[in-house]
Amino acid sequence: MELILKHTDKSVHDIMELTGYKTIHFQGDGEFSIVRPIRRGGYPRFHLYGVQQNSTIILNLHLEQRRPSYENVDSHTGETEGSEIKEEMARIEKLLNA
Repeated sequence: MELILKHTDKSVHDIMELTGYKTIHFQGDGEFSIVRPIRRGGYPRFHLYGVQQNSTIILNLHLEQRRPSYENVDSHTGETEGSEIKEEMARIEKLLNA
């Protein structure tokens, strides 16, 4: 699920602080990857990733149910649809637009 914040003065740090997400990693060109675990142990967790370009931030959200099961591979079992995703994205949008 995608959320686009246009003409925002918020930074990735602001998003993390407001929504309770923590850093996984930052990549070049303004790309970032942050998570919010739902339970102890790290999984399941919401994974919010995106890119910041000038005053626009594009966010994509999915739900990772479990840790990747194969070595040296970053793929996951992410869900991109469903009520949990919609509720979390609504929560994020409300916090960022407050």
